[in-house]
Amino acid sequence: MERHEGAVLEQHEDNESAPASAYVEVAAKMRSMAARAKSHEAREEFSRLAGLYERLAVRLAGDVDGPPEPPSVWNDKATARPGWPKACFRYNKPAVSTRAPSAAGVYALWKRDRWIYVGESSDIRQRLLEHLRGDSECLAREDPQGFGFELIAAVDERVARQIELIRALMPLCQQLPG
Repeated sequence: MERHEGAVLEQHEDNESAPASAYVEVAAKMRSMAARAKSHEAREEFSRLAGLYERLAVRLAGDVDGPPEPPSVWNDKATARPGWPKACFRYNKPAVSTRAPSAAGVYALWKRDRWIYVGESSDIRQRLLEHLRGDSECLAREDPQGFGFELIAAVDERVARQIELIRALMPLCQQLPG
């Protein structure tokens, strides 16, 4: 089996982000399964597995320093949900390309002491890459250092969660939608 795993990694030698991205996708699915699990034990196990896959992605991508810590209000009861603290990464093109899922959900951008933006999208990775290409003057000026996300498939639930987070975090580059 080790031989097989080595062959899979060698296959992606030219594209180092491919294995890391695959681990991020699996971790995101594990977090989604944890959120839907009926028993506490199942939630804990899926969360534990997601954490392991996220650590593998970090090692493969070579981000040994880890992500920047979000502002302290991150742990406030109004914003805390399973998955948020563990799904935090550096905000740059390589990290977004390898760690952000191509899945629906909400995401947040921050720098060390301030929340900058909270968004929702049907494809988190694509939307974050658009932000990195400079689609917002405020985001470019504020220079976010980290991002986090939460997978939410239903559009109405995503928008409700986005509004909840905007009210709780008061990001610099944003007002409440609608």
